[in-house]
Amino acid sequence: MLLLLAGCTREPPPRAASPAPPVVDAGVREVLDAATEDAHAADAEADAHDAAPPPPAVFATLPEPAGTWLHPPATPTPGAPLVVFLHGMCALPEWECPVFRPAADAAWLLCPPGPTPCQGGGAMWTGSDTRIEGQIGTAIGGLPEGVDLERRALIGYSLGAPAALRMTLREPGRWQRLMIVNASVVPSAAQLTRAGITRIALVSGGRDRTTAKLQAGARTLARQGVDARYFSMGPVGHYFDAESSERLRESIEWLLSGL
Repeated sequence: MLLLLAGCTREPPPRAASPAPPVVDAGVREVLDAATEDAHAADAEADAHDAAPPPPAVFATLPEPAGTWLHPPATPTPGAPLVVFLHGMCALPEWECPVFRPAADAAWLLCPPGPTPCQGGGAMWTGSDTRIEGQIGTAIGGLPEGVDLERRALIGYSLGAPAALRMTLREPGRWQRLMIVNASVVPSAAQLTRAGITRIALVSGGRDRTTAKLQAGARTLARQGVDARYFSMGPVGHYFDAESSERLRESIEWLLSGL
C-alpha cells in the first residue's frame, strides 16, 4: 500500500557520529575515503546554514525498505524510466529526495534509505556491495507496474556517490546514466565503459570543496570521448537551499535526455 505525503518540510537533520566504513574493493577505496572526508568536512559548514525546506511535493512511501520514498512521473507515461537517488551521510530520503523532484518530470524517482543506520539517526550508503545492492533491489521490487527497468539512472549525493559508482560497476549495463553530486568521485573512462554508463553529470555547489575536482574531471572525461558535463548548483556549499531543486533541473534534464 502506498502512503501519500505532502508538503515535505523539515528541520535541519541532526549531525551524528557514524561508524567507520567497511573495507571495500581497492578500485573504489580512494573515492570512498574522499567522499567520507567531504561529508565530515561539510558538517561544520552545513551547521552554519539554516537548511531551507524543500519545495512542496507529493510522494508515496513503499513498505520495504521502510522509509523508501517514491514519486511517479508528473505526466503519466507508460514505460517511463527509473531514477534512483542515494542520499548523503546520516540522512533520510525525506530530507533530500524532494530536492531532486525535477527527475520526476518524466521518470519514476525512487529514494530508498541507506542500509547502515547512524548512531544519532539517519542512515548511510555503506556496507558490502551485496548489502547495498540488496537494499536498492528491495526498493525496486516494490515498484508498481509501468516502470521501464531497462532504462535507469543512478544519482549519488555526497557519501551516496561512491555507493552509486560501486553499483554501476557491480551491475554492468543495468544503469545507463550516472550523476555525482558534491562528492570527490570521478570515475575513469575505463570504469564508465565497463559499467555501461553512456552519460555522466558531475554536479556541485559553487562553494563546495569538490567543485574543482568535478570540473576538471568532467573536462578530462569529455576529452577522452565520454559524454560528460559539469553543472553548478549555484552559490551554495555542501547543503541545499530553497533554489537548489530548480538549479538542478538543467543537469537532471540533460542526464535523462534520450534515455
